Amino acid sequence: MIIQFKKHRSKANTLSCIRADGSLTWTSMYPGIEAHDLGHYAVETTMKFQNAFYGLVAKGSNIEDFELPREERPTEVVPDNLSAEALISEHLVNLLMVKAQQPEAIRLLPSLQKILKDNAIPFPTTLNEQKMTEIWELFLKLLQQWQTLAVGEILELEFGKLS
Repeated sequence: MIIQFKKHRSKANTLSCIRADGSLTWTSMYPGIEAHDLGHYAVETTMKFQNAFYGLVAKGSNIEDFELPREERPTEVVPDNLSAEALISEHLVNLLMVKAQQPEAIRLLPSLQKILKDNAIPFPTTLNEQKMTEIWELFLKLLQQWQTLAVGEILELEFGKLS
């Protein structure tokens, strides 16, 4: 799947996902939400998650499905039905956002361990300090790419294999 973040001057920026079958889903983004969606990319690609936000979109969910009130969402994106990968991703992305604003406020791995334990979500066996550093560094690189993008330009990323 191809993911495109487009920067606009006077209107909301956009996020578009072009699936392997050529179908498209897109949305306008509230200011600042780009960092959250870039965080999802950093987490999901580094962890090789296939059942979190971008994995669900690649499999056919529409971006706007996640924005609907809970009772109107398709079954696969209702919070109670989300996979452990999706829940872990969401918690970790939120921690990345906090750390980006207050770098000394939290340590990512211990904070995630506590959150997952408190919510009875299994901790991923492949996640360690080295992997967390990879996620953080990719997140910062993507934020830098987005911030230096000129109006009208697109930051394009690939998720999974296009087959």
